[in-house]
Amino acid sequence: MTSPIPPDSLLSLVLNTLPGAIFWKDRNSVYLGCNEIFARDVGLSSPADVVGMTDAELSSTAEQTAIFVQVDQRVMESNTAEYNIQEQTTNADGTTSWVETTKIPLRAADGSVIGILGTYVDITGRKNAELDQQRMSAVIENSLDFIGITTVDGKPLYINPAGRLMVGLGETVEITPETVATSFMPEDLDYFATVIWPTVLREGSWAGEFRFRNALTNAPVPIYYTLFAIKDLVTGEPTSIATVTRDLTEQRRLEADRQRTIVQEEIIQAQNMMLAELSTPLIPITEGIVIMPLIGMMDARRAQQALEALLHGVSTMRTHTAIIDITGVPVVDTHVANALLQATQAVKLLGAEVLLTGIRPEVAQTLVGLGVDLGNIQTHSNLQQGIAVALRRYGRDF
Repeated sequence: MTSPIPPDSLLSLVLNTLPGAIFWKDRNSVYLGCNEIFARDVGLSSPADVVGMTDAELSSTAEQTAIFVQVDQRVMESNTAEYNIQEQTTNADGTTSWVETTKIPLRAADGSVIGILGTYVDITGRKNAELDQQRMSAVIENSLDFIGITTVDGKPLYINPAGRLMVGLGETVEITPETVATSFMPEDLDYFATVIWPTVLREGSWAGEFRFRNALTNAPVPIYYTLFAIKDLVTGEPTSIATVTRDLTEQRRLEADRQRTIVQEEIIQAQNMMLAELSTPLIPITEGIVIMPLIGMMDARRAQQALEALLHGVSTMRTHTAIIDITGVPVVDTHVANALLQATQAVKLLGAEVLLTGIRPEVAQTLVGLGVDLGNIQTHSNLQQGIAVALRRYGRDF
């Protein structure tokens, strides 16, 4: 039976029905024909518009044109086809695509090569998927977290380098445990088998703090364990189990260091308070009379502590007389003298008076030399005299 379609039209129909682009060129890489897909890819309306053109005229870059011609010449000169050549091309609209090309020598009846036949299919989607997979693999391989996949019955299929180090398998040693259970402490196995794993299979995920076991040291590794099921798209049943697990060792160390720091700061603060109380004690000797013996070097901080302690004691103990004894202060300079004057004035504002004792001869000489006026303060050479005066003043014997 004769086809109702003329041979030339039938050939054109076949060429335009095929899913890929088809083209053919002469020995000089000048296009002799193509199908409609190729014409459309280079931005022309029909295959006839392509005839007589070169790659340089079909929107290709100079670099691409050189590569196309180089492959053409190599195939024709070697009289050998080249298959599945992956190339990046520039489309008529300026976008780029990946194509997989095959080029075959065109031969005359006598076997001589008269040109080249080429076909290609667009593999941009596949190429992008491959690139995405490469990027994802790079992320997983370089992740600091444990990333792994197991079968639904717990046999490891993949563990990334960080995961292998975490459980003591080594980063590159190809050792895969028979089951995930080998990665846990013996005392944790029951909870894993009866709670964690069934929850993942039943509900699709589980997350919480847990422990791994390092196979080299047998030491526990604190972790935040995240498990989720990878399910069949049709049945919805789990096909494998994946995990992204974080090592909490460093976090726990930092928390412990922070807690120790807090405790140390509290101890130091308590010690400072105790030392402050010891360095500026306020001693009641009878109702209304207190003594503050100062011992050691006085600086601005200690002078302020002494003043605050004195004022607090005078206020809370209903004091009418405060005796400040400086016998134990080795150096009395302008700074110390001014602090004493300030204390005297503040105590007077509270309705009490100050007696200053412990004025040794060398201290008196120093104060005179500094021009310090203690005229408003009653002074005594020693503490015993000051106490006696304070007691007699209020009708008590000493």
